[in-house]
Amino acid sequence: MENIVKSLINGNNKYRWEIIQESEKVEIDRKFPQFPLLILTCTDPRIDVHRIFQLNPGDAFVLRNAGNQYTEDVLRSILIAIYEYDIKQIVVLGHLDCGMKKINLDKLRNKLSSQVLKQIGQYSTNFQFALQKFFKPFVDEITNINTQIDRLKMTKAITSDIEIIGMLYDPYTGWVFVEDEFKKYASYGNFMRNYQKLLQNKRMTHIDYLQSIESEIVGTKLTSSTEIIEKQEPIDISEEFSDLRLNKEVVHEIENKDLDQILQKNAEVIKKTMTIISKVQVPKIIVPKIRVYIPKINKYKKEP
Repeated sequence: MENIVKSLINGNNKYRWEIIQESEKVEIDRKFPQFPLLILTCTDPRIDVHRIFQLNPGDAFVLRNAGNQYTEDVLRSILIAIYEYDIKQIVVLGHLDCGMKKINLDKLRNKLSSQVLKQIGQYSTNFQFALQKFFKPFVDEITNINTQIDRLKMTKAITSDIEIIGMLYDPYTGWVFVEDEFKKYASYGNFMRNYQKLLQNKRMTHIDYLQSIESEIVGTKLTSSTEIIEKQEPIDISEEFSDLRLNKEVVHEIENKDLDQILQKNAEVIKKTMTIISKVQVPKIIVPKIRVYIPKINKYKKEP
């Protein structure tokens, strides 16, 4: 524990040094929050909301709990954000590979003290149900996001003018999927069966985004898109497609007991998709060459 606390204090000292050096700023004179936004996400330490969305401190409210779930305390914080800080939008940000669907309540029960167990089950005649209600584990991240959105929308204290949407983050690739991309699949199993197609679409839209900010990246407008594409380097997506194996175990636990057969059956499709995407290329950052002309000085010999 002492080493952990020491690391935190050392980190704070470095932060203060960066403030002194003006590489970091503590904003205290602008609107708080910058955006009328609240994000409800998981306590998983891989979920760094500010990095994922490139937000600055003070830009948005962020609430966290295990499994990004609606609770009484979450509602308390949401109501304060709405009525005291004029929040207009709520995002339920779930993520793949969530630990809440790996919890074994029987094993967890054996780890808890009798005092804690008594407190959890004191108002219930069905102790297993009390455990389920208290810890709220689930088996499907996408279903869980949809459930939390429905619960928030049904809460009378949250008025209908508050927009509530869902997003799904993949900690292995850094991609965030919006509702339109994952909700139509209804379940995690269906989502993973279509994952390679989703990644392909993400890559394509990312290329469009990079092309839209050419001038911002380079500082000046580049040549035509045709000339850019001719000079691009191929995208290697093999690493991202390998993320399918990271999720195989999780999918297997739900409904895809024959996932290995599914992946083998789709191997040719994945290979073809990778070939197609490898031909799509991102723009290089082109720095124009600067030619420096140095005048040639001729030395004339003096006449005798």
